[in-house]
Parts: sequence; C-alpha cells; structure tokens
Amino acid sequence: MVTVGRRMETSIERMAGEIGEGRLIDIRFIEASVLSLAADRAAHLESIVAAAAGCFAAGAEAVLLGGAPFAGLAASVAERIGRPVLEGFACAVEDAVAAAPQGEPKV
Repeated sequence: MVTVGRRMETSIERMAGEIGEGRLIDIRFIEASVLSLAADRAAHLESIVAAAAGCFAAGAEAVLLGGAPFAGLAASVAERIGRPVLEGFACAVEDAVAAAPQGEPKV
C-alpha cells in the first residue's frame, strides 16, 4: 500500500490484517500532506512511483494507492512500473455499486 499519514500506520496495519486476511506485504508512506498531494499530484508522482516499486520489491503482487488524493493516479503509476496498481477510492465505489440493490445504483 502507498499512502500518506504515517500517524495512521498502526490503524492501517490493524484494518488490513482484519480485512485483508494478513496479506498486506508493505506500507510505504510518501512525504506529503493530504492537502499538498491533492493540490499538485504531478509534483508527487515520482515519489508515488518509487513507493509502489518498493512495495513490489518487498514481494507485493499488487499495490493499493490508499486515499482520495490518489484518485485517478493508478493507471499512470501502473503504466510506469508495469505492474497492477489499484486506487482505494475507485475500489470503494465499485464495492458500493456492487452492494447496492438491483436496479439503478445510487452511490
């Protein structure tokens, strides 16, 4: 996982352990605030790519970009490193749509 907010590391590890059945390999934090990342994601792209590559080097099979400021970046990161990269926001929306009753889902 690549995210911001190192203060959340313990909580992220606990939740990932509960939800991910112990499959979390690595968490990499980029040195940026949520506001900084949201304001200029292009300025942080190299550090995001490097962090994702580090997760793969640690043995991950896929990397999750955790947090709304990463929305829209998975494809460009995946293209740069040639490995599967997912966005937490996009995954959450897909889960919400899948969980909605049949008919036209409203998220």
